[in-house]
Amino acid sequence: MTTLDPERQKKAKEYSRISRRLFVVDLILGGVYALVWLLIPGGGSQNLALLLKSALLTLTANDWLLVLLFAAIFGGVYYLLDLPLSYYDGFVLPHRFGLSTETLKGWIVDEIKGLAIGGVLGGIVLEVIYAVLRAAPDTWWLWASGILLLFSVVLSNLAPVLLMPLFNKFVPLGDEHAELAARLTQLAERAGVRVRGVFKFDMSRRTKAANAALTGIGNTRRIILGDTLLDEFTPDEIETVMA
Repeated sequence: MTTLDPERQKKAKEYSRISRRLFVVDLILGGVYALVWLLIPGGGSQNLALLLKSALLTLTANDWLLVLLFAAIFGGVYYLLDLPLSYYDGFVLPHRFGLSTETLKGWIVDEIKGLAIGGVLGGIVLEVIYAVLRAAPDTWWLWASGILLLFSVVLSNLAPVLLMPLFNKFVPLGDEHAELAARLTQLAERAGVRVRGVFKFDMSRRTKAANAALTGIGNTRRIILGDTLLDEFTPDEIETVMA
């Protein structure tokens, strides 16, 4: 018979409640930020967004560069405004509840990596949208949707081998977990999902929590297990989590 620790359940509910509130605050902050740019006058009849565009046009008339500069300023200001909330939600709160093992340096490095990757990928997406908008102003949304759908598929295929290893180390399960790997592969097959291996990753570098996932598409689709899951859970429990 498995029993739950009432005190841990109480802490889990409190952590979840605080996380939900922070999520709502983050949504409100993003909405207010966008409305400020659209509704607050920045000079004459122009709002802040149009004022920024006018200022950038004095620097360059290149459409590609204008998009990048506008996105960098608009996104950069929001990132700085949202940074205290991200720090509290991503670093302070998990440490407060004894869930995190990440150092401040590690958190900062992850933030920089995420910002760099997000900036590059976000810039590509924005450039595609605006390029299609200039080329086909009446049907841009249809062309952009198709291109971004293809982009998402390619990115999903490459993420497990190019992007995710930037944050964690992934290694195939060794002989000691051969039986577990076979069980999880069979589980995937019963669900009609073909996987190309079962891997573990160093989740304990950042957290005491445990988790598993199915990532990738096609030849990169794989099951990944946190090392905390492997170390602290039984094979039956791991299979249940994966299911």
